[in-house]
Amino acid sequence: MSEIPPIGLPNLVSQGDLVARARAAMVGSERANNDTIAQELQRLAELRAVQVQRMERLAATKRQRREQQDEDPHSRYDHGDELEDDDEGDGEHVLDVTA
Repeated sequence: MSEIPPIGLPNLVSQGDLVARARAAMVGSERANNDTIAQELQRLAELRAVQVQRMERLAATKRQRREQQDEDPHSRYDHGDELEDDDEGDGEHVLDVTA
């Protein structure tokens, strides 16, 4: 008697393994993407926290300056006797524009 040649049927178990591996690879890449996104969001949150701290310090500095100006509102315009001396010598300050 002659032997029966094997028929080339698809191996369903192997195909199931391939599908499982493909799904695992997809899940792995999704997790890697999610980790990358989470790290980027964390970096942005830390950057914003630093910016907020800077803005709070600037606001505090501005508030202090405003309070100091409120105590003496003419302090930045107060030049003392210097303005009185400038009135006497108006003719001395002439600009020479000849080249």
